[in-house]
Amino acid sequence: MKSDGTTELYCELLNRRIEGSFYYIHMWGNDTFSCWLISRSRLIISP
Repeated sequence: MKSDGTTELYCELLNRRIEGSFYYIHMWGNDTFSCWLISRSRLIISP
């Protein structure tokens, strides 16, 4: 996915599916990203 409006939307939807967690977007260059989810002291990286 590219780093446009769909990026934030994807992360937001992913965030809502995981209870008690939150996310921030880590950019890799200009066209890729990862949603970093933190839940119960565990760091989950979602490509």
